[in-house]
Amino acid sequence: MNLTLVLTISVLLQATAAILALRLIRITRTRLAWILIASAISLMTLRRLTTLAHTISAAPAYRADLNSELIALATSLLMVIGIALIAPIFLPTNSG
Repeated sequence: MNLTLVLTISVLLQATAAILALRLIRITRTRLAWILIASAISLMTLRRLTTLAHTISAAPAYRADLNSELIALATSLLMVIGIALIAPIFLPTNSG
């Protein structure tokens, strides 16, 4: 698999996870916790963007490892899925 593609997908997934975490502030009314989680994910996204920029520019001093980036991609995917699936836990149920 192409390293640039893996990094791009990972960046998009991590950005999505950060946005989903911020959206949970309204649902949970727990502002600080979700801001901290979204901030951590945003920093991870920035790190991944830096790696992507180095890869695209073909910086001679930098070489990303595809296996490590595939693990990071899997982590990003699991993070998005986990944050997306946690929202319904906080939503009120309509039992009538």
